[in-house]
Amino acid sequence: MGRFMLTTMASVADLEAGLISERTKAALKAAKARGMKLGHHGAEGPAPGFEAETCQRALSLEAVITEVEGPWLVAGADRR
Repeated sequence: MGRFMLTTMASVADLEAGLISERTKAALKAAKARGMKLGHHGAEGPAPGFEAETCQRALSLEAVITEVEGPWLVAGADRR
């Protein structure tokens, strides 16, 4: 009886995966028909203002990070 239940559950899971795949493909096709761009649009790096903002935030948090990691650092240990 256990093998029958396992096989039945696997069949239902496979059917459900197929239905999800069909719905996803249909939704992508409909979005493409509406003129929506799909996929990666060529953004190779962060937005121009994002990099400066990230550097500024890292500098502002440097004191906090140094304070928190201080007790756990071994003298002369390589910081990564």
